[in-house]
Amino acid sequence: RARYHPTPTTMSSFSGRTELEESRIALAKRPPFRIIAGTGNRQIAEQISEHLEVPLLPCDLGSFNNGETRVKLNESVRGSQVFIVCSPRPHHINDDIMEILLLPDTLRRPSAGAIPAGIPLFPSSRRGPETGGRV
Repeated sequence: RARYHPTPTTMSSFSGRTELEESRIALAKRPPFRIIAGTGNRQIAEQISEHLEVPLLPCDLGSFNNGETRVKLNESVRGSQVFIVCSPRPHHINDDIMEILLLPDTLRRPSAGAIPAGIPLFPSSRRGPETGGRV
């Protein structure tokens, strides 16, 4: 019978654990859910994160040279429940809505679990007074 002999690639050099054991430990240390903040109203997301003692998920939000919205995750979200906290700003509503639509897609591709979104303020839901009569 052949015996299993740990090799340097399967054993961690410091703890004597295999890579699989190390990855399971890392997953166990991760919080049960994550919070990601959009560019609109990041202060609310930081306050929620601080109150729940869950760090914000690091990501790069911006735009490409041609003006299209860019979302890049800097950490693994596989299997995690990720809460999106983002509210559109009145003067940037189109860009912020695109960001709100792209964030779940960006989270779903690396196999995130549930992805609920919290939108504390939605400025386009307000309507001004009607100037004309009924048609």
